[in-house]
Amino acid sequence: MKRKAQKKVGSGHRIKADLSKQTPNNSYSPPLYYEDVSFKCRDCRAECVWTAEQQRLWYEEWGGSVQSTAVRCRACRQRVRREKIEQKKHMEEMTLKKGSKRAG
Repeated sequence: MKRKAQKKVGSGHRIKADLSKQTPNNSYSPPLYYEDVSFKCRDCRAECVWTAEQQRLWYEEWGGSVQSTAVRCRACRQRVRREKIEQKKHMEEMTLKKGSKRAG
């Protein structure tokens, strides 16, 4: 799938990247600095900004791949996370039910 180019927000806010903290991935072009980037949420189509500080946290603190970018707004990310948790819980319950039928 081809990724759309993200638009830099003209705020001029930049944070210098610490390459030693980024997750190594054999990339020839890791980000040297982070700056606010605008994007449209994949799910709700809301206009959002992925701030320089959020990028720094993602790439340097939380170990995100330097080739990844934000595609969902915060509300949609939280919804997807809840759905995954609910699905996992449901599958565990179904596994337990299936196991108890075999034992009985």
